[in-house]
Amino acid sequence: MGVFLRRGAFCLLSLFLFVSAAGAEEFLLPKEDLFPVSRLVRGMKGVARTAVRGRQVETFDVEILGVLPQTGHPRNLVLIRASGPLIERTGGIAAGMSGSPVYVKGRLVGAIGYGWGFSDHRLGLVTPAEDLLRIPRWPDRTPAFSPAPVVSSDVSPSPSPGPSSGDRTPPVSGDQGDGPASGDLPELAAPLLVQGLGDRSAAELGALLGRPWVAGGASGAAPPGLSGKTFEPGSPVGVLLAWGDVTVGSIGTVTAVDRNGRFLAFGHPFLNRGAVSFPVSAAEILDVVPSLESPFKIGNLGPLAGTLNQDRAEGISGRFGVLPPASEYSLRFEDVDTKRKELRRFQVVPDPFLRGKIAPLAMAGCLEDLWGRRGQGTGKVEIRFEGGGLARPWSRTNLFFSQTDLATEMLKEFALIHEALPLNPFQEIRPLGVHLRVEVTESPRVLTIERIEMPEDRTYSPGEKVAVTVTLRPWRKPPQKRVFQMRIPPKMRGRGEVVVRGGGIAEPEQESLQEGWRSIDSLAALLKELDAKEANQEIVVEIRGDLRKDPRDPGKEKDTGSKLLSEIKEERLKEGSLKVLRTNYYVEGLLRKSLTIRAPKKAAAGEDAEEELD
Repeated sequence: MGVFLRRGAFCLLSLFLFVSAAGAEEFLLPKEDLFPVSRLVRGMKGVARTAVRGRQVETFDVEILGVLPQTGHPRNLVLIRASGPLIERTGGIAAGMSGSPVYVKGRLVGAIGYGWGFSDHRLGLVTPAEDLLRIPRWPDRTPAFSPAPVVSSDVSPSPSPGPSSGDRTPPVSGDQGDGPASGDLPELAAPLLVQGLGDRSAAELGALLGRPWVAGGASGAAPPGLSGKTFEPGSPVGVLLAWGDVTVGSIGTVTAVDRNGRFLAFGHPFLNRGAVSFPVSAAEILDVVPSLESPFKIGNLGPLAGTLNQDRAEGISGRFGVLPPASEYSLRFEDVDTKRKELRRFQVVPDPFLRGKIAPLAMAGCLEDLWGRRGQGTGKVEIRFEGGGLARPWSRTNLFFSQTDLATEMLKEFALIHEALPLNPFQEIRPLGVHLRVEVTESPRVLTIERIEMPEDRTYSPGEKVAVTVTLRPWRKPPQKRVFQMRIPPKMRGRGEVVVRGGGIAEPEQESLQEGWRSIDSLAALLKELDAKEANQEIVVEIRGDLRKDPRDPGKEKDTGSKLLSEIKEERLKEGSLKVLRTNYYVEGLLRKSLTIRAPKKAAAGEDAEEELD
């Protein structure tokens, strides 16, 4: 694996992650409680169950219009027409009714899953129960660390639990095929409910997940009406990607629950990510929002209630009563100008690939929301990763400045590091804790490199010390001078230069990785290279030039092409040809000054001598 380190960019060339699986569990729903698709005929009447206010389950009438065979999954879809007072009230089948069970003659036909925008909202498509029961047969993902039990699952099974209607093998051994969600049939998925983020980050998150978003509510306490109630067919249920001071999730409907707390819901995929470990929550519906495109439910996500194990083309499946593992995040915010301090804490699903996209957007959204503005400013960011797999917590501090959008600029590096560490190919960090401490000010705390001074019109010897005076100007303040005692590298000959620059500006690249001479082969090595990455608040003074072969040992060459940046930096700091000064400013600028290095004089007779300069 190679890692390229530049100002504002960490490029992870290759990675992999191994995920283990456990056997699937049966969903206990007897055949006699199912109405087979093969026996459905046009004109049959039935009812559907859903909640449109609070958690109270209500019913509405449905009429079977026909069956649409599919080439993918689900294998069939049932076309229905909804009617009745509830449908008149809601303006039709609403997004968020996905998963609402449909019954004919008291037997389960399936779950409402699809509909059409800008059309007759009384028409919808049902995913048959036979297809829904295929979902729990897929092997579940083994949690990376032990899930926590819920004190009370508070669920009630669907009527008459009994033997399973099928075997425990996955329905197919490869790709599930294209379900309706990939075609022209939109899912009846409620919008993402987002709480705790600024509008811009919420919109980016919605675009990332391919869902419209609305401002939603969330509470760790039970919503009104939950106490003493149970999850039953038709109950609202939430699926969460983040929860706490930041909430990201969506609301759907429970289709069926068995006596062991296993449930089926949605009638279409949530994100279609296969075996997952996402939390599900109680939910309450506030109302149905009318829309010409498609009416949708809006509500609040309540306390955690269980785990989503399968996210498949036919729908979702999981278990009430057990909570999944999670990754912990926190943001300690301080506005230097107003002296205001605040702490945000939230958790994110343990899926490392999904988490890598959600968490940086959540952090950016928290920052934007806490600062309450967009625009110029200077910000300090301290990143801290901790968890099993790390020998000790790893941290990095950097300073950022932007003339236009500090909130976005200062978390770009965090997003890249957050991808590199949790997705490292060596070992899992679990449980993962990621903590940011951010200080912001509207003032430009910028330090500009203004001038370099050193003795002129002379030739230097290898190993000789050089006094380099650097003039630095803080923004709109008098200049300051700083003297750096530099040493010419012992192997340097000919033309050279003194370079003074802000950290990360013209930073040397990882040539040994780019050219294929080296690789990063452990998490410790990856962390070492991240530690060697320059920071924007540093003044870097270095002597660059031609490093010649040692004539006393022709087989030994000072070859930097096979060294990693951390190794090169360590050597140069030790020999004195590199000096790094950390400041409290964002350092801007790059200046050079040329110098000439002569070869040493010939040694006396009997002593080793170095080659004369050609």
